[in-house]
Amino acid sequence: PYEHELMEQYGCSRMTVNKVLTALAESGMIERRRRAGSFVARQPPHLEQVALEIPDIAMEVGSRGHQYGYRLLQRELRLADVGNAGEVELAGSEMLLAMRCLHLADGRPLALEHRLISPVGVPEVLEVDFNTTAPGSWLLQN
Repeated sequence: PYEHELMEQYGCSRMTVNKVLTALAESGMIERRRRAGSFVARQPPHLEQVALEIPDIAMEVGSRGHQYGYRLLQRELRLADVGNAGEVELAGSEMLLAMRCLHLADGRPLALEHRLISPVGVPEVLEVDFNTTAPGSWLLQN
């Protein structure tokens, strides 16, 4: 989509959209072509996937001098969506822990996190109280 469409869809500024697209381009996930747009990058055959960092949103918010907040909006144990190849690759026929979380800065919404974790790969995840701990922070610590 065009940048202005992304701005409308996500309710953010053009600068924010541009920063995200720049980060995706720098990580090799998209190619930006002047006057043509942004496209999903073709990966070399030897490169199976681009590894992304798990951001520590709490630390980011605190480092900017704001008060961090967090809310777990949804948590469910479910099978992978057969129409979603990434979910099937992650879980196969096993269950996934699916969560949706809201991160806040000074009480205002900052980021909506959609997190999928395979209990097969990380069995202890089923015992964690994500009402008080953000999944990204927990993954970084564990």
